Formats: sequence, structure tokens, C-alpha cells
Amino acid sequence: MFADMETTRIMRDNAFSGVPILKLFGSSTCPKCSDARSRLQQHKIPFKYFNVSNAKGLAEAAYYGLVNAQLPVLLLVGEDGEVIMRFRAVMQAISEIERRSLFSQDKQMEIPLSEDEAASTV
Repeated sequence: MFADMETTRIMRDNAFSGVPILKLFGSSTCPKCSDARSRLQQHKIPFKYFNVSNAKGLAEAAYYGLVNAQLPVLLLVGEDGEVIMRFRAVMQAISEIERRSLFSQDKQMEIPLSEDEAASTV
């Protein structure tokens, strides 16, 4: 259970401005993806879920070069869209996020999709 070291870009702890977003790429048929989603919710870590089984999720995955990646993949992304960290293990992501105190505990657990995104998840 470790981050994909070849493609992980770790910036200095305070190298990004504002609050980053955690993006979870998964599939509705992937048990590990469902588990990752549940664990993030249990730890009250806000995230945005992208189902790569639909066009919107696949397009987002393609943007980050994740089309053929083994799922789940978690990306911590700065406001500028730059990948701060990439994780393959949800507990490693949770540990790193909590260590850095990136999100306050009063935030929403899952960032809601826009109407267009929600329509494409069906």
C-alpha cells in the first residue's frame, strides 16, 4: 500500500495556495472503489468522485492520464489543477491528508456533482 512513486509529484508542504481537492477515480463495478468512497466519508474528508464508466468521468481521467490506470486512484489536486499527490491506497491518502490538516472536519464529505455531471453518472 504505497503511492505510485513514479508518477507521484510531492510538492513542499505549503507549495499550493488555497484548499486542494481530492479526486477519487473509480467504477461502480469496483469493490475497492466503493470501499475507498466509504472510508473517505467515514473520515469526513471532502472529495469529488469520478466514475470512469461514463463519459464525464472518463474525460476527467484522460485529462490526468488515468485511462488505463488500476482503480481506485486518488489525486490531491491544487486550485490550479496541478497534481500535488497521487495515491493508490485510500488509507495512505487519508493519513497524509489528516497529517497535513488539509480539510476542516465541518466540510461536506462528498462534493456534489453539477447537474450535467449527475446526469452522466446514470
